[in-house]
Amino acid sequence: MKNPVNQAIDLITHHYHHYISAGKKNVLHVFASQCLYETLRLRDVRISNHSLKVGIYAYLLATKMDSNHAIEYFLGGLVHDIGKIAFPDAILNGEKLEGKKREKIKEHVVNAESILSDLQMSKIIINIAKYHHERQNGTGYPKGVQGDFIPIEGKIAAVADVYTAITEQDRGYQAGRSHHEAFQILMDSKEQFDPLVLQQFFNMFHDVNSIKYVNEMSKRMLETIFSFEKYLDPLALHSRVSSR
Repeated sequence: MKNPVNQAIDLITHHYHHYISAGKKNVLHVFASQCLYETLRLRDVRISNHSLKVGIYAYLLATKMDSNHAIEYFLGGLVHDIGKIAFPDAILNGEKLEGKKREKIKEHVVNAESILSDLQMSKIIINIAKYHHERQNGTGYPKGVQGDFIPIEGKIAAVADVYTAITEQDRGYQAGRSHHEAFQILMDSKEQFDPLVLQQFFNMFHDVNSIKYVNEMSKRMLETIFSFEKYLDPLALHSRVSSR
């Protein structure tokens, strides 16, 4: 029986190849996402690790809820926090933020939307950055939108982002919670999340140690998919075709 991590990686690799074969713009989206992710990794490896895991959770949820665009959810997860890249260490050091620092960190959403829009990334990738801190009941930021005003990609990203944050072991001010503790926290605050997305998340991981699963998958992903060279041939091919 095939390792479920290997199965998931095979699936995302298939979606990757299908996505980049669909057009030059998609190749550029992948290339830009990975360049931004690598820049973020060099700036703060803790945030880049978080982003990779958010991308995996968002992708896995999207395979059940928006399968035709699942790979864009992965790319969106990689870059959803790119707006933090220019923040000082005093804000990025993992301590609990209060007062002006807490308000300052909220700017990363607008910053990320601006960066990704300037790069003409896909709507899904932009919306993941734009809406991942919005909440179903309107208590999120930066706009405080709620319910159906939040697109599905924002709703999926919200669950992926919060679960990842709760279970991370390197958050300086708070120990990472267990899988079951994180589930309980999500249930206790379920009014903040889309009920269908939350239920799908529970259905996928209720009997799976998702922390161990995604940790292993994230390590393998770096080896399997993050190779810029594989995108150069498709990019060159599309360039040759379009120039004829």
